[in-house]
Amino acid sequence: AYARAEHADAGDLAERMLEIARGTAGPAAFTVSHLALGRTLWCQGRLAEARDQLEQGLRVARTETVPGQSLPPVFMLQLQLAAVLDPLG
Repeated sequence: AYARAEHADAGDLAERMLEIARGTAGPAAFTVSHLALGRTLWCQGRLAEARDQLEQGLRVARTETVPGQSLPPVFMLQLQLAAVLDPLG
């Protein structure tokens, strides 16, 4: 949904990811879920909400790696947060 610019659907899926993450014990699920929701909110122009989600992801993120990801999640969160913070000033 995100790649097709179906941001409402992507937001629903990201919210579902967070629900699933709440049922797990590992921080990786929360980190990736907050990143997905933060990116989706950013695409919708909901910058303050995007910042909140990305900052929550950073609080949870450690130096863990997520299988299939070449960059550490904390790095991806920081990059996305920079794109959100720039227009916020």
